[in-house]
Amino acid sequence: MLKKLISLLLCSLLLMGGVTGIALAQPDSQASPSAQASASPTPLPEFQNLSQGSITAPCAILIDTASGKVLFSKNADTKCYPASITKIMTCILALKNGDLAEEIKVSNIVNTIEAGSSNCGLRPGETLTLEQLLYGLMLNSGNDAAAVIAEHFGGSIEGFADMMNAYAAEIGMTNSHFVNPHGLHDDNHYTTPADMAKLARVGMSIPKFREIVSTRISELPTNEVVSDERPLVNGNKLIDPNSPYYYEYAIGVKTGYTTKANHTLVASASKDGVEVIAVVMNDEKEGKWKGMKTMFDYAFKYYGALDLQELYAQSPLSFVPENADTSDGSEGRVQLKLVPDESTSTVIVDTKQNIAQLQNDPTALVLEPENDLATIKAPITEGQQITRYTYFKGGDPVSVGTLVAENAVNEEQTALPSLPDLTQEDGKPSYLTYALIALAVILLIILILRIRKARRFRRKNRRKRVVVYRRKKR
Repeated sequence: MLKKLISLLLCSLLLMGGVTGIALAQPDSQASPSAQASASPTPLPEFQNLSQGSITAPCAILIDTASGKVLFSKNADTKCYPASITKIMTCILALKNGDLAEEIKVSNIVNTIEAGSSNCGLRPGETLTLEQLLYGLMLNSGNDAAAVIAEHFGGSIEGFADMMNAYAAEIGMTNSHFVNPHGLHDDNHYTTPADMAKLARVGMSIPKFREIVSTRISELPTNEVVSDERPLVNGNKLIDPNSPYYYEYAIGVKTGYTTKANHTLVASASKDGVEVIAVVMNDEKEGKWKGMKTMFDYAFKYYGALDLQELYAQSPLSFVPENADTSDGSEGRVQLKLVPDESTSTVIVDTKQNIAQLQNDPTALVLEPENDLATIKAPITEGQQITRYTYFKGGDPVSVGTLVAENAVNEEQTALPSLPDLTQEDGKPSYLTYALIALAVILLIILILRIRKARRFRRKNRRKRVVVYRRKKR
């Protein structure tokens, strides 16, 4: 009985001093987009649409830089000697393993380079930064710079060749083998247009690489060993406005030539969001420029681009987490930012017809979160990774990444519901308030009386036990 009275008293006090509470947020009915997709877009143009007669190179390829998709191919897996386009690999490895500002002392290895081959005038004993050496490597096609870089990072030409072959295997260059960092002829030094396109795609993903290969003119500084300035001039005529082969959308990459390799060229161009890489090998001196421009014109005539991030920005996802505090300005709603993986592309390159279809059909591209947003609970912090996502095109995955919270949302504090009529409109206590106070007082009096009665009962029982004990003792 005593426990029941205490419980009643506590409940009354809680009711009198209760705080306001709110209902839990209901799941957002628009948290997850539809997973439906339309039928596959119309097929790509046939490769025959590109007149192969204008491609004099016996081996060539054209790819979309963003996805690696092949747009044109002509004996692209045939092994060829690369000549100086080998230096693309050398530059990439140096950028991945070195610091642009690190100083490298030129050794006597430059004296071992084939006389009369392309160089940038390096002299034993001088010190240059890695960045300066890379400009000499890629603009002047310096075989001496290639040898110095190889010795610095690989310990020797052979050691660096091992690094080149290991990296080639890593990125899927399955028909390539390298024995030197510059491309001077060796029967065991070969690659294919398809493999070089893969390599150039890696290079063009590195900002410094893009900067170097798009530079027309630079120079090496004078120093205590070399007193003359050494100009560096890019041999890629596609980026030279004074050349008859100038192509206004070209952005690099590298030329090559030896008598055994004939003319080789890797080049890239970008227009209206479409960026492509093309490779020609074993080509004619003038033919390589004409063939490259033909492939670029083909790409920009038939293909268009759709940027998924721009598309997402037009209708970004948001949701209200379970148990969110809706009292702030955001009303508990979390805005989500699209953060694609570095290894994935956010640009879809397809025929212009298919791009138009994707833009006009809202079901053709679908963003699918990995987890149901309606089940995610507050609190949410700004920058918090909410869930993984996949973009689907016609049911096929085309891009993956993470949905990240752009704003924070607090958790609503759960509390007992309060009584709404404890006060009247004039602010004075209501009759209910007086009734609750009276009830609490009555319960308190009853509790006190019960405690006093219990104490008297215990004292009376103790006296009885003492009397009985004394009688027994007598």
